[in-house]
Amino acid sequence: AAGWLLGRLVLRMRAIYLSIATWAFAETFRIVLTAAYEFTRGDLGLSVPPLYGSVRGVAPYYTFVGCAATCVLLMHLLLRSPLGYFMRALKDDQLRAESLGVDTTQVKVFAFVISSAMAGLAGVLYAHYVLTLTPSIVDFSEMAKVIVMVAIGGLGYFAGPLLAVPPIHYLSTYLQAYGEWSMV
Repeated sequence: AAGWLLGRLVLRMRAIYLSIATWAFAETFRIVLTAAYEFTRGDLGLSVPPLYGSVRGVAPYYTFVGCAATCVLLMHLLLRSPLGYFMRALKDDQLRAESLGVDTTQVKVFAFVISSAMAGLAGVLYAHYVLTLTPSIVDFSEMAKVIVMVAIGGLGYFAGPLLAVPPIHYLSTYLQAYGEWSMV
C-alpha cells in the first residue's frame, strides 16, 4: 500500500527528480523511525523473534533461498508477460511507449508496487535474521549497495544483477575493515 501511494505521488516525475524524491522519502522514513521513540525505541530498536527459534541451522537458510527463488521466478514470468513488454518499452523510450498507447504512469506504479512488495518481504525475512530492527537498517548505504549491484550487473538484463550480487557482497564485507571508505 505504501509503494502504491508513493508511486502515485512521485512517478509522474522523470529522471533525477524521481530518484531524489524516492531517496527523500526513505530518508524521511528513517528519521521518523528514529524520532518515534515510544513506538520504535529509536536507535535501540525492536526485538524480533527468529522464525524457527534460532537463526542457526538450515531451516532459515532454505526459507530465505526459497523466497528469493520464488521472487526471481515471478520476475522472470512477469518480464515474459505483456506487462513485461510494456515495462521494457517504457525503459527503452518512454515517449514512444506513450505514443503507442501504453499508460506509462500505471506501468511505473505497478513496477513500483511489485518492487516495494519484494523489498518488504526481504525486510521481513531480514528482520527475523538480525533479530533487532533499528533505523540504521534503512540507511542510504544499504540502498546504495542494491543500486551498485544492479548497475554493475546490467540495468537491462535479467541475470546480470543476480550474477553481480555475490562479488559485490564479498567485496563489501571485505572492505568493512576500512570503515566508511568501504562505501567508496
